[in-house]
Amino acid sequence: MKTRITIAALASAAIAATPLTAFAATSPVTYQATDWPATAVGSAPKGVSANITGLVANSGSGTVSVVSMCLPKSCAPSATSTSLAVGTEPTDVAQGTGSNTSFIVTNAGSNSVSIINSNGTSVLGTVGVGAAPSGVATAGNTAIVANNGSNSVSLVDLASLSVTGTIPVGAAPWGVATNGTSTAYVSNNGANSVSVINLASRAVTATIAVGGAPAQLALSGTRLFVANNASGNVSVIDTTSNTVVDTLPVGTQPWGVTSYGGAVFVANYGAGNVYAFDAASGRQTATIVTGGTPFGLSAGVNKLVITDTSGGSMKAVPLVAPTPAPTWSSNTKKRSVTAVDPYMQGVTYAITATNGSTTKKGSCKIATSKVTCTISSLPKGKTWKLNLTTKLPWQATAGGSQNKKYKF
Repeated sequence: MKTRITIAALASAAIAATPLTAFAATSPVTYQATDWPATAVGSAPKGVSANITGLVANSGSGTVSVVSMCLPKSCAPSATSTSLAVGTEPTDVAQGTGSNTSFIVTNAGSNSVSIINSNGTSVLGTVGVGAAPSGVATAGNTAIVANNGSNSVSLVDLASLSVTGTIPVGAAPWGVATNGTSTAYVSNNGANSVSVINLASRAVTATIAVGGAPAQLALSGTRLFVANNASGNVSVIDTTSNTVVDTLPVGTQPWGVTSYGGAVFVANYGAGNVYAFDAASGRQTATIVTGGTPFGLSAGVNKLVITDTSGGSMKAVPLVAPTPAPTWSSNTKKRSVTAVDPYMQGVTYAITATNGSTTKKGSCKIATSKVTCTISSLPKGKTWKLNLTTKLPWQATAGGSQNKKYKF
């Protein structure tokens, strides 16, 4: 059975009458489970691939949920569609990045992968791989499948729907990440290591020791982040030297990992939360409380999608704050300018006025569904350029609106 779910409303998030939380470098922001609503999918969802069309692997029901990831006003919402069944115990999902953008779903219980068209509307074929396939990633038109039960990796061509190679790796491989072209990284859950594979020569070129029971892994630039499920931490590998350069403490039983725009997210299914990190510094910037057992993560189309295995649901958390489009007003007596904008949960707002090299800062307050930002006592006789910015803690830079000028 295929379930099509539209989550356009989730991109704008929930409205709440909460105090504005300032972004602090030394104090990660905490978001509660109610900040972004959950959406029901199939039974025991695990892996997810989120792009324009997103697929969720429902390991308990042998199905995938097809999720419309369109942003508000960018497409017409559709409530339902027909069903789509895959193999037994679907575990992970990835999408081709080359000329073939089909999805590939690993079926751990039937030793196969299902190839699904890029719209998520039909199964194009089923390909037999190794035992208990788990994680999957793609490099161009090739899918790299970790066979957890046979200590190997299968290379599947998405065009011919055939296995073109098998590479031995460590014990009980689970997660796979690629640089999109030449290299794949495989976490060996039973060997506490990561195998580095040269995709051209189809050979393991390095084996890197990490923490206990490594699960999923994700690349951000030249840094590879590996969730160590048994150690409660993340190993950070410099891929230029294939060495561990940092270890980040996280919550209980980390599993899913994904990266987006300089941020890295780790799902702690034993703690019911997701940690956000700055990839360059390793500093934790936020904790997203989800409840349940967050397992799979995928970042795409400005949303972080989190699957809850025990709850049969998923959350879509915005990755980028909306560009503000405020209503501006001024008070000549107070020499003040005010901007009023709809409030989005978790966003930090700031207002500034600039004149040449001089910058003045104001303050913002939240009331129910709007945020009001005011800057007062601006010096007379100068033209001030006003800017309202919005930022989520995992954003590299704030978005802004600099289209108003005032002179007192």
